[in-house]
Amino acid sequence: MTLTRAHLPLALLLGVSVFAWVGHLFVFGDPTADADWKKAAEFVEAEIKPDELVRVVPDWSEAPLVHLGSNAHANVDRRRKLLPEDLVGASAFWIIHEKGRWSDAVEALPGRVEELQRKRFDSVEVAQIRIQDVPRYERLSDRLKDARVSLVDGAGTQTPCRWTSRWTCSVNRRYVAQEVHEVGDEPRHCIYAVPVGGDKTLRVEFPGIDVSQGVVVRSGVSLHGTRAPSGPDVKFTASIKGQEPQSTTFAYNDDRWHRMDLKGEGRGDLVFDVWAESSHRRHFCFDAYVTSARD
Repeated sequence: MTLTRAHLPLALLLGVSVFAWVGHLFVFGDPTADADWKKAAEFVEAEIKPDELVRVVPDWSEAPLVHLGSNAHANVDRRRKLLPEDLVGASAFWIIHEKGRWSDAVEALPGRVEELQRKRFDSVEVAQIRIQDVPRYERLSDRLKDARVSLVDGAGTQTPCRWTSRWTCSVNRRYVAQEVHEVGDEPRHCIYAVPVGGDKTLRVEFPGIDVSQGVVVRSGVSLHGTRAPSGPDVKFTASIKGQEPQSTTFAYNDDRWHRMDLKGEGRGDLVFDVWAESSHRRHFCFDAYVTSARD
C-alpha cells in the first residue's frame, strides 16, 4: 500500500503508540512483574504484625508500595542502611525484593539474618526475618516525658521548661519533643532540641538510668539545617553526671549522625547540653540508647 498524505496522521499515531508501549516496558518494566509485586504486597499486608517493619529492595522501588494496605504501609522502613540502634521496637522485618537481589537486602542490615519464612511470587520474593547478634537497646526518646528539661544561663541558674505533650521553654517559643528528622541522609527518631542561643544552654537530663551496660548517643543537625548557606556551630555535650563529659561541634553543613559511647557503674543521671550562638536554622536532634540484655 502506498503511503499518501492522508495516511500520515494514522501512521504518526501508530508510531507514537508503539514508541509509548516500548517506553513503558523500558521504564516501568514488564506488567507481569507488577502483578508479582502486588501478590507479594498483599501477602505481607495479610501477615504483618504491628511491631514488624517492611523493607523493599531495591530501596528506590515504589512498585510494591502502591499495593500495600494500611497495616503494612504505616510500617514501611525507607532507611537505606540500618544501624543496630534502628532496630528498637521492631520484632521482625518483611523484606520484599526482586529475585536475585537478596544479597543487596542483607548488606543493608546490621547483624546476622535469621530467616523465619519465605514466599516466592515468580520475579518477586518475600522473606520474614529477624536480625541476630546485635545489642538490644531501649531508646530514651521514648521516655522523654520522664526527663528534666531546662535552660541554664551563664551563671549556672536553671529555668525549668514545662511539659504538656512536649517540653516547652520560655525563650523564642522553643520546645523539646520526640520527632522524626532526616539526619545523615536518613530519617531518624530523635529528640528535637534546637539551641536557644545567647548565653543559655538547653539541658536535657534523664535521672537514674542503668548505664552499666553502656549508652550509645547519636546526634546531628537535620537536612533542613545543613542545606543552609551559613549558620552558627552547634556544641553538643553528653555525660554521666560526675564523669568527664564528651562533646562534639557541628558546623553549619555538617551532616553526620555522630556517635558517642558512655559507660558507668550501676545507675546514673545522663546529662545532654545543646548550645549555639543563635538558633537560626540549627535544627538539632539527638537520642540515647541504653544497652539491655540480648534476647
